[in-house]
Amino acid sequence: MTVGVVTLGLIGGSLALALRDRGIAVSVWDRNPTTRATAREAGLTAFDELEDLAASGVDLLVVASPLFAMSDIMVRIARTVPPHTTITDAGSVKERVRESVNAAGLGSQYVGAHPMAGTEKSGFAHADPHLFDGATWGLTLAEETKLTRALLVLQFITRIMSGRALVTTDRIHDDSVALVSHLPHVLAHSLTGIAATSPNRELAVRLAAGSFRDGTRVARGSATRNQAMIVDNSRAVLGAVDRAIELLTDVRDALDATEPGTEELTEFFTRGAPIVERASDGEASESEVSLDHANWAEQLLAIGATGSLVTGITVGADVAQAITVNVRGNM
Repeated sequence: MTVGVVTLGLIGGSLALALRDRGIAVSVWDRNPTTRATAREAGLTAFDELEDLAASGVDLLVVASPLFAMSDIMVRIARTVPPHTTITDAGSVKERVRESVNAAGLGSQYVGAHPMAGTEKSGFAHADPHLFDGATWGLTLAEETKLTRALLVLQFITRIMSGRALVTTDRIHDDSVALVSHLPHVLAHSLTGIAATSPNRELAVRLAAGSFRDGTRVARGSATRNQAMIVDNSRAVLGAVDRAIELLTDVRDALDATEPGTEELTEFFTRGAPIVERASDGEASESEVSLDHANWAEQLLAIGATGSLVTGITVGADVAQAITVNVRGNM
């Protein structure tokens, strides 16, 4: 498999370095000439023009650009990309990306993807080839997704990147990451904002320890990037924020009562126990599922709907033959 990576921020840069270390033929592009020069020094083949990378005929083109740039990037790729190249991405919001893909006429070549990995840092200077070690990737399907394209991306995730894939739809993906990624960013900025506007902020900062550090880690990254991410998934984040306000209001009312509501507070502090105490991934069962060529998408989506992960895939000599996926989870 040959791979192209578009833009070399933390995610794209880490992906390119990981592929380099795995001996995969990888080519890259970034709009910043200094970043391209640094990439060449790191042993990567860097194109000066995006259209030239798209035209190079790689098997898989991974677009790791910021969400705000996706529309322009997809239009430029569409000018020169050959039909055989499969396009995927690393964006944290899938509905918006697919809109850009379809508008550029690339829907039949696209499979959505999102590696659940990252740090509060950004830029190629912080790229880490081990960033994706053991990572779970969201992989999203739509009506126009082709079987051969989905298989290629699944093989990329599970075989080349040694990751696991949770297969779902764009809408379910965006609703889910709103809860486990985007809302935590909102809450992290809420914590720093509350502390920054307190009259005791200097004292509070000196007393801050692990809980504040852990709860605000993502707020120490780029505020502009975090804001853009939240805005691009505003529909789902709005629902998550409303739910957070509802729960915090319950706590406030319980604390403000003449007699603090012990029952209400106990419910608040224990409601999340099933998530916190759930069985570790290592205890999940392993199984194999044979995909039916007529209903492959429905089968993969059903696997993902249970929270089970695709950990491997075996394809016959050609796509018309047997396809088996390895699954981890309690189906």
